[in-house]
Amino acid sequence: MDAYESARALLRKEMTVAEWIGLAVIVNAPYAILGVAWTLFHADRFAGLTGIGLVVSVVGSVLAWPLLLVGACVV
Repeated sequence: MDAYESARALLRKEMTVAEWIGLAVIVNAPYAILGVAWTLFHADRFAGLTGIGLVVSVVGSVLAWPLLLVGACVV
């Protein structure tokens, strides 16, 4: 069986909603873990923030950690 047939067999498999959710969690877990670690190591950026501003900034930092990493390397 070549790679093309293997890919076709894999794509023909039906998945339930729970399986899709589980796959999404497994695939995105490393991204989220690295985002939380980045945010924890750069927590000094949130010193003067409170309330919704703090929440938005922390969530934004977790989600945008690759951009923040590139920005930190360039400066």
